[in-house]
Amino acid sequence: LDVLYLFSNRLTGIIPTELAKLVKLTYADFGHNYFVGQFWPELVNMGSYQQRLNYLYMNDNLLTGRIPEAISTLAGLYALYVSNNYFTGP
Repeated sequence: LDVLYLFSNRLTGIIPTELAKLVKLTYADFGHNYFVGQFWPELVNMGSYQQRLNYLYMNDNLLTGRIPEAISTLAGLYALYVSNNYFTGP
């Protein structure tokens, strides 16, 4: 699976940790749902195959906490959309 499109499905709860095992994922859209919890922490701990992820949409959810600085290590990431959540910090 290289594209995961869950946009606007009224999904709730946390983003499942198992999704971080999708090693060929290049595009993930979790936008416009009701996901809670912190920024997808498993994402920044995925190992070398995390470099394949190019687009990550997490906008318009109920996510909290800080966006980890380690997100900057995702060299293949072209777009990161996280607006309209409840993130804190600088």
